[in-house]
Amino acid sequence: MFAQKRLVPWLIPVTALILMAGCVDQDDPVSPPLADQPELSALLDAPFTVDWPSAVLRAGYPWPDSPDQAIANFRNAYHDEDVASYALMLAPGFRFVLQPETVEEYDLARGALDVNDEIRIAFNMCLGVPSMSGERLTDIAVARMEPLTLWEPVPEDDPHFGALVDAERRRYDVRLTFTRRDQVDPFTVEGEVLLVVVPENHPEATGSSRIAYRLVGGYDETVREEGTNEMLWGSLKVLFR
Repeated sequence: MFAQKRLVPWLIPVTALILMAGCVDQDDPVSPPLADQPELSALLDAPFTVDWPSAVLRAGYPWPDSPDQAIANFRNAYHDEDVASYALMLAPGFRFVLQPETVEEYDLARGALDVNDEIRIAFNMCLGVPSMSGERLTDIAVARMEPLTLWEPVPEDDPHFGALVDAERRRYDVRLTFTRRDQVDPFTVEGEVLLVVVPENHPEATGSSRIAYRLVGGYDETVREEGTNEMLWGSLKVLFR
């Protein structure tokens, strides 16, 4: 399974478990994690870590002092299957807005995934937990995440992020592959996503403060072609929720 490349010191027990899961024979079943497992609980608490930028820094990522650096860190953590650091990079109010097609396909009560959903999905993918359809992943690769627009303030009339102070958004063209165990062809995700970040002020020992940007969510605008292994990003996430 996934070999994590970076370890957050305070989450070493969590990442050690994930790393161990990555070393087992995948012919052996992996039990689905329970929400009350302490390891998952630690991950679910990560967005509320007061000094999360320092934890991200210790894990080997640059300080997210700009929207671009926040997205670069997010991309690298997702590509490296570094779920511990990934959880730290998500704001507590994170939401990933799904397409109506996904909501209808899975008969969902809500049109967005929240921060707990997002972390559980990453956790399940990294532990090789079977999806709703029995699929297990063995690798995630971010082949492309290129900006299509400049950063701009989120308009006040945005129904999900308009009330956030100083939130900024940018549209990206993405291509991701999700390798499946015992399958030649991976799931692929391709198209556009609109990502949103927010700045936070973090006090330093000198009495000054330092800005750190955090991912607060986005809109799924990816596309899929019938009869292929292409999936909407949101639909793939829900499959592993």
